[in-house]
Amino acid sequence: MNRWLVILTVAAVGPWCASGHGQFLLPSFWRSSAVSGPSPNDCSPTPWGIMKNGQSVIAYDASEAPGASCAPHSQTRTCENGKLTGTFTYQDCKALKTKAQ
Repeated sequence: MNRWLVILTVAAVGPWCASGHGQFLLPSFWRSSAVSGPSPNDCSPTPWGIMKNGQSVIAYDASEAPGASCAPHSQTRTCENGKLTGTFTYQDCKALKTKAQ
């Protein structure tokens, strides 16, 4: 309810345009995605929260990996029209450096 109050308050003091159908439309820069919610093409839920269509993240197959790098244990996951590619679920990885003999 508070979100509508803020939007109506902004509209009452700012410029607007008539749609020709007895409605007033807010300029696009005043519209909030918080009011409209996620797009059907967004990916949710994910370990990274709501991902927008086209958004990519680096994921790992474990939270720790042997060696000096986690790169061999990573994959890029992309939100493609509501489907998240890939299978890895860890957001972070710590490389466990081995001691030289």
